Amino acid sequence: MDKFVSTVENHEIPLHPLDTQAAFLNVPYHFFYPNTNQSDDFMPNDVLRESFYRALERFPILAGYLRSEGTGKTTVVVDRNDLNMPEYLESTSNVLFSELQDAKFHHSSWPNGLSTTGPITVASANGRIKLMNVHVVRLKDNTGVVIFVSMPHYVVDGTGFFSFVELWGKLCTVERTLDTVLMQQTDELEFVFDRDLISRSLPTERKPLDTETVNVYTGF
Repeated sequence: MDKFVSTVENHEIPLHPLDTQAAFLNVPYHFFYPNTNQSDDFMPNDVLRESFYRALERFPILAGYLRSEGTGKTTVVVDRNDLNMPEYLESTSNVLFSELQDAKFHHSSWPNGLSTTGPITVASANGRIKLMNVHVVRLKDNTGVVIFVSMPHYVVDGTGFFSFVELWGKLCTVERTLDTVLMQQTDELEFVFDRDLISRSLPTERKPLDTETVNVYTGF
């Protein structure tokens, strides 16, 4: 984590009004990984943790905090001296992966406390909203791993969410295999968090609205 902090540059990311429309929702997912080869070093916690913070270096927005300006505007502030670090938890469970399979992964069979946040965004004890929560649960007898990841819709949509998760997975593979080709591919990835980029990239030409759409917006 210290290495991540050393890479952070202070900056602010104004959110778009569309971001705030889903501000009360989290984007939570659960990922289930079976240890099919019964490997003793299956998805080691230290590798998962190290690659997580390496991925976070590319997504510093997830270590920022939300600042509301009282005029309907919200900004993500990334301040290396005042980081709002993601919650990253590790635990073990008495549940076997086969029990999850037998239950067809119904939520009633999941390890207790797997989901550390609900579907609705709420502030933590310090009054800030965490911009990412992660819980890595190692199942009984190392039969598998379950990973819970949640991010507020404030800062990511589905594409942003899975871009981070995919990068985390690739960096984990690099950590285990030292795959130089994959390492170069991840180094070449570029992630942009500027909400105005799309607006600035739109062409000046506009296609005329069809009659039906015009009627909707003009009240007939």
